[in-house]
Amino acid sequence: MNIMKDEKGVTLYYKIKQYIEEKIDSGELKPGDQIPTEIELSKLFCVSRATVRQAISELVQDKKIVKKRGQGTFVAEQTLELEFIKLYFPEELGDFHELMSYSYEKPSNSLSEILNLASDEKVIKIYRIRYFNDKPTVLEKSFLRQDKFAEIEKQDLSQRIYKIIEDVYKIKLISSKTTIEPVIITAEEAELLKTTKGLPALLLSRTIYTYNNEPIIYTKSLLKGDTCKLLFCD
Repeated sequence: MNIMKDEKGVTLYYKIKQYIEEKIDSGELKPGDQIPTEIELSKLFCVSRATVRQAISELVQDKKIVKKRGQGTFVAEQTLELEFIKLYFPEELGDFHELMSYSYEKPSNSLSEILNLASDEKVIKIYRIRYFNDKPTVLEKSFLRQDKFAEIEKQDLSQRIYKIIEDVYKIKLISSKTTIEPVIITAEEAELLKTTKGLPALLLSRTIYTYNNEPIIYTKSLLKGDTCKLLFCD
């Protein structure tokens, strides 16, 4: 098979694929937007439509775009898996959050680095307890960029923060990075979670990003070890 390449040896279909991916990742092409047609791309890159189809096919396989019969090809709606794990709580009947505190704070150096903040910027700290089956199960501290979420305190903070970010502030959550470490519950944490000091727990530290890999929110969640399981998903 003759694979067409440019003068630098780069396969032409890959250049087309990369061109579309960059427009999606930068936010220039948003979920639901129609991408250029095969004819437009073949003219733009001076290649055959067969070469364009190869690039389109790979992007469809990567779930970056979707084809709609009789309409065209569109950027796929991105459903964020907020971590590479799903949290599963036995006999889960529902959940809600209890707001413990809300404040504006000067971030630590490490938090400033995580959220890519300037030295004079502050964060919004939201401290909540998450309940499952009416039992306190998760202690959650969320740190949000103050410049992105003005007056978030006026929102119902018993809701999921990710829903508020997307529905109210219209910021699309694109990707995340999560670390997990085993810890021991302190006396203060045990009192809030109505459990025993010294029991094992899991600490999940998660950074959520929007377009262009821009960090938006950093959350630390302490999960009681006897009330949750971790299901690792491909």
